[in-house]
Amino acid sequence: MSVLSDGIGYESLRFYGPFQPLHIEQLQITRTINDHAYLHISGMLSEEQGAACIGQDMEQEPIVIRQLNDQGQSLRRLFHGIVTHMSVHCVRGVYTFELEASSHSYQMDIKRKRRSYQDIHRTYDDLVTALIRKYQYGDAIDTVSNYAKLETFVLQYEETDWAFLKRLASRFGSVLVPEVTAASPKVFFGMPEGKQHKVERDVFYRVRKTFHELDTEKPGERAGSYITYMIESLQYYALGDLITLPIGQGKELVVVRAVTTLTDGLLRTRYDLQAEQDIRYARYENDQATGISLTGTVLKVQQDFVQLQLDIDPKQDPAKAYSFPVATRYVAEEHSGWYDMPEIGEQVELYLPTHREQDAYVTDSLRQQRHTNGQSNVKVWQHVQGSGVEMSEHELTLSTSGEFSITLHEGNGITIDSPGNVQIQGGHVKLDAGEELSLEAGTALYLKGGASSMVLDGETDTKAPVIYQEGTVKAPVFVADLPPVPEPPLMSIKAYEAAQAPSAAKTSSSSTPTAKVTSPAALQQANSLLGTVSKLLGSIPVMGKVAGVVAGALGGPAVGVILKATAMIPVRSKGTSHAGGSAPKGGLHPLKHLASLALQGLISQYEHERAKEAYYSKWILGKVFTSARHIAHSGGPLELVQNLLKESNAMAQAYQQVPKNIQEKWLRDHEEKQRLQAAQTQKHENPKLALWRERKTSEYTSYWNQTNYFTANWWQDENKLKQAEQALRTEITMKRKLSLYDIKDPNKLAAIQRIVNAKRTHVWDEGTLNAIEDGLVAMNVDSTNAIELDKEKMDALITRYNQGFIGQKSGDYMERTGLSDLVEETTYGIVAARIGMGSAGSSPARSSQPPIAENPPAKPNSKGGPGVNRPIDEFNDSAIYNGANSSRPKESPKLPNSSKPPEDTLKASNVGSVVKSGNKTKYTNSAGNELIWDDQHPKNINRDIDNLLNSKDPGKATEAKVASAVRENKEVTAFGQKIQRSDGNPAGDFDVVTKDEIIEVKKSLKAVTNVEQFDKYVNVNHDGYFNHNQKKVILYIDKPLTNLHQNDLKKLEVIKSKGVTIVNSIDELKEVLK
Repeated sequence: MSVLSDGIGYESLRFYGPFQPLHIEQLQITRTINDHAYLHISGMLSEEQGAACIGQDMEQEPIVIRQLNDQGQSLRRLFHGIVTHMSVHCVRGVYTFELEASSHSYQMDIKRKRRSYQDIHRTYDDLVTALIRKYQYGDAIDTVSNYAKLETFVLQYEETDWAFLKRLASRFGSVLVPEVTAASPKVFFGMPEGKQHKVERDVFYRVRKTFHELDTEKPGERAGSYITYMIESLQYYALGDLITLPIGQGKELVVVRAVTTLTDGLLRTRYDLQAEQDIRYARYENDQATGISLTGTVLKVQQDFVQLQLDIDPKQDPAKAYSFPVATRYVAEEHSGWYDMPEIGEQVELYLPTHREQDAYVTDSLRQQRHTNGQSNVKVWQHVQGSGVEMSEHELTLSTSGEFSITLHEGNGITIDSPGNVQIQGGHVKLDAGEELSLEAGTALYLKGGASSMVLDGETDTKAPVIYQEGTVKAPVFVADLPPVPEPPLMSIKAYEAAQAPSAAKTSSSSTPTAKVTSPAALQQANSLLGTVSKLLGSIPVMGKVAGVVAGALGGPAVGVILKATAMIPVRSKGTSHAGGSAPKGGLHPLKHLASLALQGLISQYEHERAKEAYYSKWILGKVFTSARHIAHSGGPLELVQNLLKESNAMAQAYQQVPKNIQEKWLRDHEEKQRLQAAQTQKHENPKLALWRERKTSEYTSYWNQTNYFTANWWQDENKLKQAEQALRTEITMKRKLSLYDIKDPNKLAAIQRIVNAKRTHVWDEGTLNAIEDGLVAMNVDSTNAIELDKEKMDALITRYNQGFIGQKSGDYMERTGLSDLVEETTYGIVAARIGMGSAGSSPARSSQPPIAENPPAKPNSKGGPGVNRPIDEFNDSAIYNGANSSRPKESPKLPNSSKPPEDTLKASNVGSVVKSGNKTKYTNSAGNELIWDDQHPKNINRDIDNLLNSKDPGKATEAKVASAVRENKEVTAFGQKIQRSDGNPAGDFDVVTKDEIIEVKKSLKAVTNVEQFDKYVNVNHDGYFNHNQKKVILYIDKPLTNLHQNDLKKLEVIKSKGVTIVNSIDELKEVLK
């Protein structure tokens, strides 16, 4: 066995499959972009294998062609696929065979499918990868979409997965390329980044230029004319490899087609080469989908759009469903016209008028069951809640879900059924009856026109300036004689006075009336009655609230006047009972009299309504008290329950007799009264609290601004520091929390840093926060959310600060507090002041007192702390400060001073916020999106760089080369670091990162497929921005930037305009890094 140095010989080829041929006569491998790879092979078989192959099922059996080295070991795989066709011939006892096979991507081109993709936020990369991974060991590499989103409805209709992916690739003007040597379906979505090869000697080639008009209706059509270079070679190149021909200055071309044949014992390959910019395919759509209708179920309705669960899909997530427009029957100007949206759960049809999926809209609904009337000649248009229109041959009915309906019948006329009110309003209403007009009412009829009126309510009252009464027959009038009245006999004056004397004496001797005194028993019975009334009002539906409303309404003087006026209205009645209570005998009913006054214009409509309200208020309260009196005299618990039930039903019925407008006015007045009372209470309380807070705010603001008081290193004076502690506590009391980000005053910042034993800084920066976090940890205070200090944290810090340095050496104290610049005596004086020793321990008179929180105005429902009977806000802790020195123990253990940052620590960032959690970093950018990456250890970074220096992937090898050169001058802090969004989707990566720079590495300029990818480094408002430290951005392009196309020059200018520095060599990169 030998391997030719310039090519692949027959002896180095090996065939692996369900049989082993004796001899291979013909072999051809065809590879083309946007198509599967095909193998055609023929040869001779042994008699045993020939007979066995005839009855053997070889469909989709794996076939492998390998190249071996001199030692018989596999050097590389030339083809891997499955059997698609095989024939065996036997001629005169000699068996021959012919076999055809395709690459494993052929598995995706067998079955036609129907499904939809409605999530417009899904990326092409995710869709392609998920689709191919459904095949065993399938995978894909996306080189063209650059995480582009679908942004519209996508439909796969009667297409194989291969045809569907080809159509999606055409949207980017690109192609599908199968991996012909893989043992499973593996596909490049876009042109792969191949290896570079250079033809050193002159080679024979041919050139062909293709001209044609753009035809976007046919799949696989080019977007314009193109030039093809054709060469033959013994070398075996892959699709996508870059071949440099010795033409002029050297022309770099891409392999787009390769046909390999076995000729004269050698594998020779004819290659088609094209320039990269010429590999552009026109977009095409699925013509089979034009005019189809898909059925689905409505998931959600919003304005003129609906979301559907299509029947071709197994399950649709409603949160990711696409919103389809709904076609209407009629549209007028300004979006008016017919509006009839389908209901949720209704079956509808989705119609595609063109081959573009985004043009789809919903047309008709599909009835799932027959209407209840079962009559085909009856037309029904009905809402899901029951209201609708029903039309038959002779009748039209408009109805609601209740008992309201209007029926128009040819024979019976018009029928209006309503258990409630019926109102007819119009400028001119005419009732014209050809034969008879009948008006019936259960209670009363009121007729009014101009100055004339008529009331029919059991009695007929007619009023008009002039009344004409006519009749054809005058009835006779009979006047009965009065009965005789006996007259008393005549008597003299003396006799009359004598008869009146005994009566006058009895009157003069009678006692003067005395006031009635209520006995204790009667008083207890009255209280019991009132309590029963209160409980009864709360137990009756609606009545409890309404009675309270009415009782409140009766308190006003205006209503009392109206009630008195109502009681004095002259009435004329037959003596029958009325709902409003009794009236003077022989008088009119009060409501009837009020109506009469309103009809005559003697009182206004407003006065009429107020009088009616007062009348019903008095009447219904009488009902309540009567019922309560009845219940209070119940004989026992059982009778009490029975009376409650009986009287509550009776009063509820009585309440329903009150007109609706009066009921509604009672409720409105009651709610308005409650609102005014609440507002009045708040008005009395809030000003006090506001004035207190304003005074305290003014005090502590003026305290921090005392420039003559806060001199250099003022915090070394313990008395002034205690004043600062009180001021901080007062501010936290008023604001609830103190955010470190909001601190602008250097004096306030110095006080906090002193308390937490942190290094002092004049301005706020990220180091300030880190030092404060370390101080919190050292003082055993919860350091989570260190940027906000609440009352609990501040109290703990101050207490531990005042007790935290007993027994420590002076040197240790100076080292932790940064006071090494002081003389020894001064330092000792500070320490002595804190432990209550020497003259420094006394408290001199303060030249400026900080604001100490006095007792603020009491708040409603204040809560006290444990064991405290005062509100938490009421404090004066000066005693704590004054007694801290004397009550302090002589020794306390030294607090730990750990520099290890706690987990889940929030770090300050130039743009956004960063949270460290273990070895993970969570960064929230200014757009509010969270991005996550794993921190890399320096040892792992160097290991990865060394491993990838000899990688077969040219892109990875270039990144490792750049990182290796960078680490000679600067430390590499990240290499190939992946960035993810919070939902797990990829957001990008860091190629090479140093302390000050981010270096994006590209093998060539063509690898920069989208200039917008640099926005995630330079545009702080970009939703995917993750350059939180705003480092310098450098683009390294390995391939020399020579003989560039005009589009490439424009691309470079756009990148530079974004603030990105472009370098084209390692030396140039090192200069920039300096």
